[in-house]
Amino acid sequence: MGFINSCLCDSSKRILFVKNLMITMYTELEDEISKRVKQLLIRQSNLTIKQIIKKINKDIGKIFYVNKANIEHIIKSMINDKEIFITTEQSEDSFLNIVDRKSIYYCVDNNPGKTIEELCILLNLTKSQMIWHLTFLKKIHYIYSAKKNKQIVYYSNNHHLKGAN
Repeated sequence: MGFINSCLCDSSKRILFVKNLMITMYTELEDEISKRVKQLLIRQSNLTIKQIIKKINKDIGKIFYVNKANIEHIIKSMINDKEIFITTEQSEDSFLNIVDRKSIYYCVDNNPGKTIEELCILLNLTKSQMIWHLTFLKKIHYIYSAKKNKQIVYYSNNHHLKGAN
């Protein structure tokens, strides 16, 4: 009976070791993909998700033994976690616009309930720039607007989720 229990313990330890090893490898893969996506977006800000997946798969697919579906899953989770901002279509957006959009998103997230005018002052952007980026951020569901005292104010969807907790 002791021999069977010993074998089960060794088997459980091996399974736990393999699981930990897989988690470590997946974390390394996520970190590598994150780093490469950010590098690609700095060099070329108007890449689509498909183009990014293709470039990353070409670079690291054989190293980590992953396919395009794995890479796509990781990139989409990064988008959902708002680690990166990627347009879904090819556009004329410059890197500067992406930086503006990120700063607007974080400003709305850190200053919920601000009007367009207040956001323009905080970020030193024109009203037309602000409207352009707020419209895009609303379209991809990163922010939402609400009427408050006859004015339109903006909130990030993260703020909305924080309020629900």
